[in-house]
Amino acid sequence: MPDRSGVRAGCSAWGRDGRHGVVVVLGFGLVVGCAYFLAARLGLALLSKAEGVAVFWPASGVAAGTLMVVGNRSRAWLALVILGATVAANLLGDRGILAAVSFGLCNAGEALLAAWLARRWSGWPFKFDRLRGLWGFFAAAALASAVSAAGAAFAMQQLHGVEASWLDIWRIWAAADAIGIVAIAPLVVGLYDLAGERSSRDETIEGVTALGLLAVTAVAVYTAPAGPWLWRVPPAMLFPFLLWIAARCRPVFAAAAAVIISGVLLGAAILHLGPFAVADIPIRSLQVTMLIASLCALTLSALFADRRRNEAALMESNERLRLALGGAQLGVWSADLATGALDCDERHCRINGHDPAAPPRTLAHARTFVHPDDLPQLDAAFAEARRTGAECQAEYRLLGGDGGGPAQVRWVAVEGSVVRDAAGRPVRLLGVTRDITGRKRAEEQKDLMLAELDHRVKNALAVVAALASRTQEAGGSVADFVAALDGRIKSMATAHELLSGRKWEGLPLRDLIERELEPHATGSNVRIDGPDVALCAEAGQALAMVVHELVTNAAKYGALAVETGCVSVRWADAPANGRGASLVLDWVERGGPAVTAGPRPGYGTSVIRDLVPYELGGTVDLKLAPDGVRCLLQIPARWLSAGDPPAHALNGAGAGHEKKADASPLPPGA
Repeated sequence: MPDRSGVRAGCSAWGRDGRHGVVVVLGFGLVVGCAYFLAARLGLALLSKAEGVAVFWPASGVAAGTLMVVGNRSRAWLALVILGATVAANLLGDRGILAAVSFGLCNAGEALLAAWLARRWSGWPFKFDRLRGLWGFFAAAALASAVSAAGAAFAMQQLHGVEASWLDIWRIWAAADAIGIVAIAPLVVGLYDLAGERSSRDETIEGVTALGLLAVTAVAVYTAPAGPWLWRVPPAMLFPFLLWIAARCRPVFAAAAAVIISGVLLGAAILHLGPFAVADIPIRSLQVTMLIASLCALTLSALFADRRRNEAALMESNERLRLALGGAQLGVWSADLATGALDCDERHCRINGHDPAAPPRTLAHARTFVHPDDLPQLDAAFAEARRTGAECQAEYRLLGGDGGGPAQVRWVAVEGSVVRDAAGRPVRLLGVTRDITGRKRAEEQKDLMLAELDHRVKNALAVVAALASRTQEAGGSVADFVAALDGRIKSMATAHELLSGRKWEGLPLRDLIERELEPHATGSNVRIDGPDVALCAEAGQALAMVVHELVTNAAKYGALAVETGCVSVRWADAPANGRGASLVLDWVERGGPAVTAGPRPGYGTSVIRDLVPYELGGTVDLKLAPDGVRCLLQIPARWLSAGDPPAHALNGAGAGHEKKADASPLPPGA
């Protein structure tokens, strides 16, 4: 059978959690009931003489505010609590059970309706920091109070025996409940929000201080005798404190300010202090004063809260814009089209070479930093924008160097959009600036590379044509011609591949020799030794052809043609002599067939002997000795790549050398 211990444990845990939840709900309901009862007793302490209706009903605000923050499941339970508290408060007065129950039903229904309308019209979770939501709350309070007052006025006449007209009872009851909701409900909601999102210590201290000063001032104003001038200007005395609280604190403090003012007014009326001591103040005046104080405090708070949100959104937007401009390395500027006044940020100053501490204030001053040849184009762009209102775009060079270093060309691009006035006339240019020196240099480099590529392609085609022509002169069969031409073209391709891998910044000598000998190397018949050396592109291509011919001859007739043969290739730098430092390469063949010189040197031999002296200004010593071929090549150090020198530095090599632009790919007469 299945194990039910886990189920029993889960049920026990659920039972414990359920009992805990019931305790919490009951405790919360008790707190709400007590608060409502005390607020109801306070309202019953100030009744109108003719109608017997409370002038101010703070209990309605306690009920509506509580139902606005609780969930849907708790509303029915709290409505019953409100009903019971209303009945208890009325029974302690002079009202009967039927009238008390009727009033309780009206008050509970009023709270439910006000909470439902506030959520529907102002959104959820409810906040008093938005003007639209605040006015929705005011409308909900007015409608719910009017509906509740209609039933309560009927109960007052039929069950409590009040002789006043139904309209007078309804008017006072509706106003009292509406003022109670408007004054008290925001404080309940604000305290609920404050419990979940605590304010900062500084804000709390400032808010409490302002509320204390407001309370002292309100007491002084509304308890002063009717004669002193202080009594005649109460709004002027209280408004600065309301403005302070609304501008500096969150809405809960403004709600508390409204409660304080209403409480002081009620206290003065109950105790007959100040203006309430000398004459009967009309009930309507008291209600209007309390309502205006609440509306003023809450409206000011919503306006300032909305302003704070807009300021925060603006700051966030400015920060995003700053980050975007920083990431794009853009400077910002603006120019007055009428006066020529210029305003720019620090990055714009740095891009244009201005001193950020003393930036140019006019377009005329900024023009002095622009290259004279680019001023007409820049002036034309600004003039066109001023005349037609079109966007202006221009690129210009700056004068002088960068940071006190050697003078160099710096390029700047400027783009501006027209800002128009109310009549549609262009009045300002607002734009961005960016440094495009890197782009301009890249474009120049691209043009140089295209020109160089064109030159290299032409040279390569000329070399291929010369190779084909000279290979054909060697005679032999078509197969021999194709094989020889194919090998020489592949040698050119190998050199090109090595140069491309290093972005044409040098050809490693070791890689070149290993590539040429690789098809014939067996592991013991080839020895390569020398420091890491890189030749420049021209020298690398020429030496590749020479090495290819040496390898081809060795494979056909020399040491690489037999198993016992061996080829040794060594190179090193030679010290400076009367002709300057150089790189020496020694090619030695041993163990191969006896070498005999033919009656007429072939094409390969001519390339070995003549190409290096003609192309590179070096020397070649080729010996066709019977025991093996030996070739000693000497290449001037100026043909070494500056990025990868030999193991021993060749000081002063290559000074004053200039490459011939269209050197012939093969020596004459080869």
